[in-house]
Amino acid sequence: GTLAVLNTLAVTVDNQARPAEALEIHRQVLEKRRRVLGPDDPESLWSLNNVGWGLFNTGRPAEAEKLFREAVERSVRVHGKDHPDTLWFRQNLAWALDPLGRLPEAEAMEREVIEARRRVLGPDHADTLATESALARMLAQDKHYDEAEGIYSSVLPELRRVRGAGHPGTLSTMETLASTIYWETGRLDEAERMLVDTYETA
Repeated sequence: GTLAVLNTLAVTVDNQARPAEALEIHRQVLEKRRRVLGPDDPESLWSLNNVGWGLFNTGRPAEAEKLFREAVERSVRVHGKDHPDTLWFRQNLAWALDPLGRLPEAEAMEREVIEARRRVLGPDHADTLATESALARMLAQDKHYDEAEGIYSSVLPELRRVRGAGHPGTLSTMETLASTIYWETGRLDEAERMLVDTYETA
């Protein structure tokens, strides 16, 4: 119970844009959970993931990759490859691979997570839609604009329906569609309309 409260403190500090401080608290929680609960306990695995996310947020994706990969491997052994926790850890691993210049590997992993989430959670689940948005963002960064726009065009109405027009995930998808698809392909009028809509909604 004490560790659960300490974990919540770390999340709260992170949400206040203090990632370095949050990372240190997450490290404490991970060390204690492993000692008290064991390294393969679900709470220990989430703490391992949280330390990885803290490393990612403080600009250390190579270190984050190692922890995310360990979390995936342990979660597959404990829960199975299609368990929601395993899929979250794989999602975060894909995010860590992106800034390391390993976009093809990251894209392939995102596609696998999308397929599994559609099967396990359903095609209109918020987690499934978030992963599809992440894949579209990666494709846009890799200049595969047509495929990225196709994904955004199908995901955005579902995000508005499932999460709401004002949800941060919906707004982020709108902003990315405008700035990395419309802008980069020279469709500035469409970019302006989308950005104004995003701004006013936010």
